[in-house]
Amino acid sequence: NELSALQPRPALRPDYEFVIQPEPHFCQHPGHERARAHAMKLLVVEDDKRLSDYLVKGLGENGHVVDVAADGIEGRRLALGGEYDLVLLDVMLPGVDGFGVLKALRSANGAAAHTPVLMLTARDKVEDRVRGLEDGADDYLVKPFAFTELLARIGALSRRAPTNGATAQATVL
Repeated sequence: NELSALQPRPALRPDYEFVIQPEPHFCQHPGHERARAHAMKLLVVEDDKRLSDYLVKGLGENGHVVDVAADGIEGRRLALGGEYDLVLLDVMLPGVDGFGVLKALRSANGAAAHTPVLMLTARDKVEDRVRGLEDGADDYLVKPFAFTELLARIGALSRRAPTNGATAQATVL
């Protein structure tokens, strides 16, 4: 069964826990065939295992190669050391939060400093979105989100951003 948009789970912390709802196909984005022709190497920095598995599956089915970091420390290390076409970055991470990872990336030397970053987070306050964008994020998408919108935003960022020379081969962690 394919997966789709995330919906808040009724719980003590509904802003941070999500369930995955079924959808007929991941590849409903109108440009998905074009996206498959332009495979990107993506880094997902997300501590929610279910969500990161969902992203790996959906992005992989759309032709992308995805590495995953489950905390901010590993995410920062991979983002600074790897050649990624795009980083999908949560804010509320163990170790170092997403804002800290973003600041480290933007203050780095070399290609990593120019890697596009899409913040993907439950932090939906205007102040958080403004902070992420002012700190150097290229886009900010609030959870829950529609997968087709995520694909469209990735496509838009890929059209604007120069390549970092990333290859479509996953890093073995």
